[in-house]
Amino acid sequence: MVEVNIKLYEILKCGYYKNRSKDPSFGSTKLTIEQVVDWVKDKPIRANSTYDPPLDSSLLKAHFLNILKSKTGDYYFSIWNAVPATEQNAVAAISGSSVLGLANMEFSDFKKDYIPGFATYFWLSPIENRLATVRFRRSYNGHQSFKALMQGFLSNNPTYALLKKDLANESVTISGYDIEEKSDPRFLYFPKFRTSSMTKHGPISYIKKNISRVTKILGRTRLVPGIKKALIKYNFLFGLFGIRTLKENLNSDFEVKYEIPCSLSLMEFNEIYETWKSDDAQIDVGFRIGGELIWLSHEIQKTEIELEIPMENKELYSLNAIMEQIERNKERILYECSK
Repeated sequence: MVEVNIKLYEILKCGYYKNRSKDPSFGSTKLTIEQVVDWVKDKPIRANSTYDPPLDSSLLKAHFLNILKSKTGDYYFSIWNAVPATEQNAVAAISGSSVLGLANMEFSDFKKDYIPGFATYFWLSPIENRLATVRFRRSYNGHQSFKALMQGFLSNNPTYALLKKDLANESVTISGYDIEEKSDPRFLYFPKFRTSSMTKHGPISYIKKNISRVTKILGRTRLVPGIKKALIKYNFLFGLFGIRTLKENLNSDFEVKYEIPCSLSLMEFNEIYETWKSDDAQIDVGFRIGGELIWLSHEIQKTEIELEIPMENKELYSLNAIMEQIERNKERILYECSK
């Protein structure tokens, strides 16, 4: 038995949208996942990422590792999150020549083709438009990387992307998206994949009713090894105490907490809440009201549950076992998340 942390997200958008439109003009969660499966199946792992993280971003470059579909129509993903290799950080590495579901892995003396990193896992229901992170022993659940993979695929989807050739520069660019070969110039469609944490909405109304009594905002987050931005923050924090550090010092998760005395308006709280709910801030936010401390993360639909999921090696959990155990315990998991 192993302890599994499951966190639920609602898939708000997945497809191609006109400006300010709530519903997609074409595309859907179900269809997009089917297209991803078809696109990725014959590609080596090194070639199946769909984006490059911005410089100094906390986002990790990710690759599809394996995808399974259950009898109920739900999908299960394992994702490989790439990190820089260092002598101090003992991480696994995966062969970029491997294909989906058949990963060659090493734990030292990586060859040139190998990609150091770690795996994260996801459960997606196209019918319910629901995504869940399935986290084991590490704090990084990979949600941002999964979103980037999906957004990157939609932005480059060969089914809908309209290609424009520049013969002079011998280059090809995407001029737009449409279900026809020639896009209607009256319409512009935008690829979008958006999620939001599923919440219970209990104390949120309490905070709003007592917004004038908020005296402090608190924050907490974790810095993850291998992320350049995390190393910069880590060194900056120690620098405040006059301690000189090297980037190799960050070889395990590092928790950071802070608190700021302040007063808030309802508009300011709503802005904080919407940013946190989108998960872009990657930080938990708490509010001090009198003697009470209320963390927004307590409102997320999530649970910790023990399941029989074996490891395939020192890094990977069995995706088949993850699918089997979640399918068998689905009603219990969703109930525990919601209560």
